[in-house]
Amino acid sequence: MFRSPHGALPNDETTAVGALLWTGLVTTAGALALESEAFKAPTSHAAAATAAPPPPPPPPPPAVAGQAPPPPSHTDATIRQCSGSAALHNASPSTRPSSAAPPPPPAIAIVPTGSTFNFYELFNDPRYQPILNLCFHFLDPALSNETEGAAAFADEATGNAAALILDFGRSPGDRAALARTRAKQTGKNGGIGMSDYARRRFPSFLASAVTSQRACARVYPALREMSLTPPNTATATALVAAHGVIDSALADVRTRHAALDEQVRHWVDGTTRSAYHPHLKRGFQLPPLAALLGDADGTSSSCLSQHSLSAVVNNDAWLDAKDACDSFDSQNAGATVPHREATSLISHSQVGSGAWLLRLPDATVPRSIIPSDAFLSACQHRLGLYLTALDDVYNALEERGVTVTQHQRLGNHCLNSANATHRHNAALAAVHRALTSVTSDALPVGSIQLADKGDGTPASKAERRGYYAHVNKGHIPDLIRFGSTTTCWEFKCYTPFLPSGAKGNGSARCGGAASRADGHFIALGNTEEHLSVVVLGHPQRGDPDTEEQLDRVSGDGWVAAKDGDYADALAKGHTVILLVTESTGAFSADLDRVLRQLARTARASGSIDHTPYGTSRASTRSHYTFHSAAISAAIVTADALTIQNSAAALGFELTLDPRDLARRSTSGASQANASPKWLRNSTCIALVPILPVLIDYICRVEAVDIDLGEDDKDTWLEEQLEDDLEEHAVNHTDLHLLEASMLADLLLICGSFVLAEASQRLARERLGSAGAQPAWISSPFGFRSVSTSSSERLSDRASDDDGAAASRSSPAT
Repeated sequence: MFRSPHGALPNDETTAVGALLWTGLVTTAGALALESEAFKAPTSHAAAATAAPPPPPPPPPPAVAGQAPPPPSHTDATIRQCSGSAALHNASPSTRPSSAAPPPPPAIAIVPTGSTFNFYELFNDPRYQPILNLCFHFLDPALSNETEGAAAFADEATGNAAALILDFGRSPGDRAALARTRAKQTGKNGGIGMSDYARRRFPSFLASAVTSQRACARVYPALREMSLTPPNTATATALVAAHGVIDSALADVRTRHAALDEQVRHWVDGTTRSAYHPHLKRGFQLPPLAALLGDADGTSSSCLSQHSLSAVVNNDAWLDAKDACDSFDSQNAGATVPHREATSLISHSQVGSGAWLLRLPDATVPRSIIPSDAFLSACQHRLGLYLTALDDVYNALEERGVTVTQHQRLGNHCLNSANATHRHNAALAAVHRALTSVTSDALPVGSIQLADKGDGTPASKAERRGYYAHVNKGHIPDLIRFGSTTTCWEFKCYTPFLPSGAKGNGSARCGGAASRADGHFIALGNTEEHLSVVVLGHPQRGDPDTEEQLDRVSGDGWVAAKDGDYADALAKGHTVILLVTESTGAFSADLDRVLRQLARTARASGSIDHTPYGTSRASTRSHYTFHSAAISAAIVTADALTIQNSAAALGFELTLDPRDLARRSTSGASQANASPKWLRNSTCIALVPILPVLIDYICRVEAVDIDLGEDDKDTWLEEQLEDDLEEHAVNHTDLHLLEASMLADLLLICGSFVLAEASQRLARERLGSAGAQPAWISSPFGFRSVSTSSSERLSDRASDDDGAAASRSSPAT
C-alpha cells in the first residue's frame, strides 16, 4: 500500500513503518513512565532528581533484505528530549513552550505542591505532540500483525504510569485491576481514556485502508488484483483479520444490547427506563470486506469512519468492564453500598460525568485549573480506588484499634455524611452562568435570577418562603425567570452511592413507590425517579380497589397521587424544569437537553454568546462543551474539596497529645521531624507549626486571672493568639484548614484541656497524692494520658511564664 520514489515496497510490507511505530510508542510510554515517577517523587519546592533512562525498547521487527533501517539518531535524540521534560507545571498550555522550542535540560523537576497535573494535559502537551502525532499517523495504516507487540507494550507501559500517578498501590490488588480496566474506557464511557491500542488498532487500520483504497489503487493498480479468499498478500491478511475482529465484536455487542434492552422498569410517573449501555447507531452494519474494497463510487465505505468502527470496540470494552464490575460486586462481601462498582460505572458513563476531564487548564478561564490533590482525589473516586488523601489517616486510626471499612477509604462515607450545600451551590452557579450566557430574540423575555434563600437560619428561610409564595408556596425555587410566563428551575445534585435505598416495592395502602436501588443497571436509577416525585409529584394511576401496587417490571398496578414541592407553581400555570445531576458529574436528560438547546441558540443568527471562552489553544469554542465541563467540574471539585477537608479534620483528631506537642516545641528538635510520618505526608501539615504555638499560648494565658466577661475574654484571647502566631513566624495562610468555627473549637478544647490538668494537679496536691496517675476522661480526639512528671513539667512551665503573660497588654490582669 506504500510506494517509494523507486517503486512499491517489496512484498507489500512496511517494515520501516513498523519499526518506527515501535520506537515511537516506546518513546511515548517511556515519557509517561518518567512523568509518573516525577509526580510520585517527594514534594519539595527546591528538589530535583536526575531522570533514570527509560527501559530499553523491545527489538524492532527484522529488516527486510536490501532495505535500509530507519536512522537511529533521530529516535535516540527524541528519547533524550522526552526524558528531559517530564514535569508538568501549573500553567496554561498557551504559556508552555511550543513544539519548536528547544528541549529542557535532561532532568526531572519535582512537581511543586499545588501544581496542576492532568492526565489529558499530558497527551496534549506540545512537547509530546510531535511524537504522538507521528505514532497515531502511522498506527492507522500499519498492518495489525505489525502493531500487536507495540500496542501491547504501550498499553502496559501507559497503564503502569497511570497506576503510579493515581496511586493504585494503596488499593487491594483486585480493586486496582478493576480500576485499570475502567481507566481504559473513554472519558464518555466512565474511564479516563487511558490507551487501549490492543483493541483500537483494528478499527484504525480498517478505516484507513478502506477509505484510502481507491486512491491507493490509482497509484498502485496491482492492489485491485488483491485476493481476499484466500488472502495473497500481507495487507489482505491484515484486512481480513481486522474485519473479522470488528464484525465479531459488532455481533456480540448487538446481542448483549438486546439483552439489556429487555430489562425494563416502569417508574411511578408512567415513564419507562431500560438497562443502560453506551449508544451505538441502530442502523449501523459492517458490509462484507469484498464489497468495501470493490466499492467503485464509495457509497459503501462512506459510512465506515474510524469513529463508527471505534464505537463498536468501545461498546465491547464497556460491556466487558460492566461484567467485571458485576463480578467484583458479587464477590465483595465487605461492601457497604450494594452494587457499588456497577453503580459507579453506570453513573460515570452518563453525559457530563467525564466533561471535566476533557477541559484543559487555562489561566484565562475561571475555575478551569484544578489543583493536583483535588484532581488526584477526583480521578481515584472515579475509578473506585482508595483515596490517597484519606488513606494515611485511616491507617493511623487502624493502628489505634479503630475498624475502618472500604466505604470510608473510598470516600463515600465522608461525602455522604458531609453537608452538600457547597456542592449544590457551586454547580447551581455554573448552571446559572450557562442559562444567562446567551442573548437572543428566540429566548423568552425576562432575566433569570438566583432565588435568595436567606442565611440558613429557620427564621430566615421562613421569611424567604413567604417572599416567593407568589411564585410557589412552600418551596423556594433555585432559579426563576419572570416574564409573560414564569419559569422555575429546581437543581438537584445527589449521590448515587447509597448504603441502603428504597427498592420501589410500594405497599397496598400507597400503591407503587419510587426506587432508589436501580442505579447498578439503570442510568440515574438511584436518584432521578425519587427526585422527580419529590419535586414534581405525579397523578394517580390505576384503581386501588381492583389492582395491586405497581409492578415495576410489568407496569401493572396502581400508584397513589402525590403532590411535589412545586404543586402550587404548577397549579398557577408556571413552567417547572427539574435539572438532576449526580455527585459523579452525571447529567439527566433534561439538563443535557437544556444545554444543547442553548448551544443551538448561541449559534443562531442574531444571537449573542457571552460565554468567557479562554484565549489559549486548549480552550474550546463550543458553548455546550464549555458549560457542560464547567458544571461537571464544579460538582467534582466540590466533592474533592470535601474529601480534603475530611482528611484535615481526621488529621486534627489524630494529632499528637497537646502536652506532648508543647513539650516538643521547647526542645531543639525540628517540628517537621517531631511529627509522625503520616502527619508530615498528609494535607494536615499546616497543623504542625500551629498546634505547639497554640498550646504554648494556652499554657500562658490561662495561668493569668483575667477579670473580663466571657465575650470580651474570647476577643482578647484571639488577639493574643494572633500575636503569638506572628512571633513564631507562622504564616496566617497556614490557617486555611481551620475555619472560624473550627478555630473556636480548638481554643475551647485546648483551654479546657489545660484547665482540667491544672484542676487535677491541684486536687492531687490537696489529697496528698501528687504521684498518682490522673484518670483522664476519654476524649473524642484521642488525647493520650501522660505521666505525672510530664504534667508537672508542663504546669511548671506555665507558672514560669506567668510574668511574661502578665506583662502582655491586657485590659485587666
